[in-house]
Amino acid sequence: MYFANDENGQRIYIDDAQKRHMYVCPACNEPVIMKCGEVVSHHFSHKAKKNCDPWYTDKMSAWHRKFQNIFPYDAREQIVRSRDNKVFHIADVLFQYKGEKYVIEFQHSPISRKEFNLRSQFYLDLGYNLFWVFDFCECEAPKRIYYDRFESEKHIINLIWPGKDRIRFLDEIDLLEYADKGRLHVFFHISVGAGQLSLHYGSYGFSWYTWEYIDPKQQERCFVEPRYLAWDSLSEFEAIYYKESRFLDLLNNYSTKKEPFLQESSTP
Repeated sequence: MYFANDENGQRIYIDDAQKRHMYVCPACNEPVIMKCGEVVSHHFSHKAKKNCDPWYTDKMSAWHRKFQNIFPYDAREQIVRSRDNKVFHIADVLFQYKGEKYVIEFQHSPISRKEFNLRSQFYLDLGYNLFWVFDFCECEAPKRIYYDRFESEKHIINLIWPGKDRIRFLDEIDLLEYADKGRLHVFFHISVGAGQLSLHYGSYGFSWYTWEYIDPKQQERCFVEPRYLAWDSLSEFEAIYYKESRFLDLLNNYSTKKEPFLQESSTP
């Protein structure tokens, strides 16, 4: 985590913290220590994480920090408590805009179906609009994704996601289940390349198709949001396309309340 409370209860950012001072976790009030090595980004770490948020890890990836840092200090690492105050979780980003409450979760590490559903339901039940952003670019085994059709006017891309490269839990999530809620959005940060469908013929009239990159070296990083109502499976689906630079601009603009957040009606 990048924020802790000092002895006076003031919220302190890791880069502003001072050695030999005492700091505690804002969520569980347990002691934390400063981790200021040269390999991992500076952060606070629990001395003994027993009673804190089980969904939250002290150490974050560079990818995670990059996107979280787009938002101002007062929007990052905010504590959300249940109505009975018995359960709490630390949201990556939390803010309000025009009377609506928003939470953004940046997910770099693997996550199970159970945890995805529990975390989603926790925020949705409390009235938050929830945005998941998954990293498939800088994970240990980057995912290879093809597209075969692009509707430039509607900014819709048709994606083919090879089975061997899929994130397992996403195949187990029924995104249509969340479509009616209207307050949950899932974004993938991916590397895509144009592909082509090749038809192969074998003996006795047997034939099959394979997908291949048109140019394996030509890849583009972007963000996509699956279209729930057109969702079939992760093998092939339609998604709203955002150039990486455009998506970052939208996050930055929204952090300063310059424009509404990402929606299907947005212009990528």
